[in-house]
Amino acid sequence: MLNKQVKKGFTLIELLVVVLIIGILASVALPQYQKAVEKSRQAEAWNIMQAVNSAVKVAEMERDTTYSSIYWDELVLDFSRGNGNNLEHNPLAATSLCTKYFCCLYESNGTVCMPFNTEYRLKLTQTGKRLCGSWNTTTCAGFGAKKASSEEMYGESNVFEFD
Repeated sequence: MLNKQVKKGFTLIELLVVVLIIGILASVALPQYQKAVEKSRQAEAWNIMQAVNSAVKVAEMERDTTYSSIYWDELVLDFSRGNGNNLEHNPLAATSLCTKYFCCLYESNGTVCMPFNTEYRLKLTQTGKRLCGSWNTTTCAGFGAKKASSEEMYGESNVFEFD
């Protein structure tokens, strides 16, 4: 009687092919995931900048003046979140407001947010223009912004505008 042994399991080649396929899928998906995360952080920044610009407009109307910079304590803002994490202003710079991902400050014609560990800045002007400034021309263009011809952002050589 021949005793045939039935092999159970996978061969090394089969396992290597599966690992290779998973690696290829991950290399394709990871950049898209990072881009989606960055866009969600930008959405948070745009919302904060809109709230700051609106609060500055209210403060300017109440006090019949215009501000080139403003202390956050002078504005009526409530940035409390459902999870209890609030935006905090930097005690060394009373005009900056920071979250986990970026810091914002008010300039004479709008609010600027600078994300941490990135090479761009976002600006929402009082007229409602959404700008992105970077030393690298592909950074802002990668988020769907188009080159702006006349807009300026302090310290940025390449300024882009979102539609």
